[in-house]
Amino acid sequence: MKENLLELAAWFERQKRVLPWRDRPTVYRVWISEIMLQQTQVATVVPYFERFIRRFGSVEELAAASEAEVLEHWAGLGYYSRARNLLRAARLIAEAGAFPSDRTGWLEIPGVGDYTAGAILSIALDRPEAILDGNVERVVSRVRRVDREDGDGVFKETLWRHSRRWVALGFGLGIRPSVLNQALMELGATVCSPREPRCGACPLASICRARKAGVQKLFPPRKRPVKWVSVREEVHCVLDNRGNVLLRQRGTEEWCAGLWDLPLGKPAWIAAGARPLDCFETRHVVTRHRITRITRVWRVSGAGCGCGRGGVRGGVRGAPRSAGRSAGDEFRWVPLAEPGVAAGAALKKVLRRVQESGLGSG
Repeated sequence: MKENLLELAAWFERQKRVLPWRDRPTVYRVWISEIMLQQTQVATVVPYFERFIRRFGSVEELAAASEAEVLEHWAGLGYYSRARNLLRAARLIAEAGAFPSDRTGWLEIPGVGDYTAGAILSIALDRPEAILDGNVERVVSRVRRVDREDGDGVFKETLWRHSRRWVALGFGLGIRPSVLNQALMELGATVCSPREPRCGACPLASICRARKAGVQKLFPPRKRPVKWVSVREEVHCVLDNRGNVLLRQRGTEEWCAGLWDLPLGKPAWIAAGARPLDCFETRHVVTRHRITRITRVWRVSGAGCGCGRGGVRGGVRGAPRSAGRSAGDEFRWVPLAEPGVAAGAALKKVLRRVQESGLGSG
């Protein structure tokens, strides 16, 4: 095992991918990257991380930001509770004047669990802390041939036990925890893949029990299949004759709270003379939800907005006239081409289709 860990560390130094958070692994940058990487692929995260860090270069800058601005820079990554927890955490950390220094302290931070705490401490500070994400879970489960026969709880604890042992063993050999933990994650992401593991390129192949038994593709054992929830919704895309679209900010109790979207129901203030332009269907998948969205496109006379991001100028008779600062004040006219607000993938897809169809040109 010792020789294999040394080989794994050497393999990582030769083969590691160039990722922006690895260039300068400060506590802040590692923390941001790990929150973004929760249930999101590396290739997706990279551009979001770079943009986020350009705008919020320190925990103090992030703590001073509004939720709307943070959501705007997060929009498209999904799982928006992560962004809200990140903002709450930044304010707590800024108020305390320092980042937590141990696992117990990090576990008190919103949005941080055992894996994230271990990743921050080991990667940024070289503390001998274990980690267990999906990639490491797959590597450990195969190498030690750990199954789920005794339930998910026992399965996870067994994997954590092996991970802690490997980190401690590597630390005793002089392998930096930042190197060993990232090597395990890198191995799972690039070699020990879910469907077609490249065992011939794996530095742990000689001690892999699942490989020796020829069952590596069966590990880790599958969880119960996801139960999909079907959602069908109708939204209304209201356009003015100046290239603007009306959006509504979702309330605090709604799904995807704080994001901007099309009105779910036809706004009552749309006059009977509003002209229907189109109706089309789009499909989206968000976590366990399969969403079918019917979008009805309308044109109203008048100009909703004459400026980039903000409140209404001119406007449609009877329409709400400013951005969502309260329950009854949640609509905003924005440019169709550049909304400049926090918007999810479903809205972006619909607005792109409206633009491409030429409906937004007035």
